[in-house]
Amino acid sequence: GGSTFTDNQGDTPDWIELYNAGASNVSIGGWHLTDDPSTPYKYAFPVGTSVPAGGFLRVWCSGKGDTANVTGHIHTNFKLTQCKGEWIVLSSGATIRDSMQLRITHATHSRGRLPNGSSTWKIFTTPTPNASNSGTSYNSYAPTPVFSLPAGFYSGTQNINLTVVPSASIQVYYTTDGSEPTTGSSLYFGSPITVSSTSVVRAYAVSSNAGVLPSLIETNTYLLGESGINNTFGVV
Repeated sequence: GGSTFTDNQGDTPDWIELYNAGASNVSIGGWHLTDDPSTPYKYAFPVGTSVPAGGFLRVWCSGKGDTANVTGHIHTNFKLTQCKGEWIVLSSGATIRDSMQLRITHATHSRGRLPNGSSTWKIFTTPTPNASNSGTSYNSYAPTPVFSLPAGFYSGTQNINLTVVPSASIQVYYTTDGSEPTTGSSLYFGSPITVSSTSVVRAYAVSSNAGVLPSLIETNTYLLGESGINNTFGVV
């Protein structure tokens, strides 16, 4: 889930939510949660933990562990990292009750099933922790633009092409001054972007499909003709 909600210590860690579609409370004390299928017993829910009938249980994936728990706030001993292809796996003993692999999501968005408990996953721009998934939902993000030239140090003027796959119904907007691109920024028509001095180029894709959200923003820094800079480290 998105990181705009605060835990009992005022922090904004990632969170997940468990849903009980049944008519009776489900005790999950002793059940396990993990972000790594090869280590299924990473976190054990405390004795007495339950998910109410027809209700929800939010779990903070904060890495703080049980010492941070108070009523209404459960903390795992691990954190989530979307870009590493981690999983969320819920199990009781050797039985996997549910699982999903993380996919990159905007910081303030969440992914959830719609309707609750179904097999269909949607993206929500207004997450609803401890409540039913509702409001406007989306199927996916537009593909993130790919730069033809890696970020780095260069001796002179460079030309950069942007591509998105698939490209149907997609428009790409970009900036060269490091500012966040919007639909009011330069529209990429397919001709190379020319940079003749040090520039931070940022780009994102927007779909005409109402069910597809704008892509993540891709950013590359091009250092042209810079002297006296230690280029031992990578440039992004």
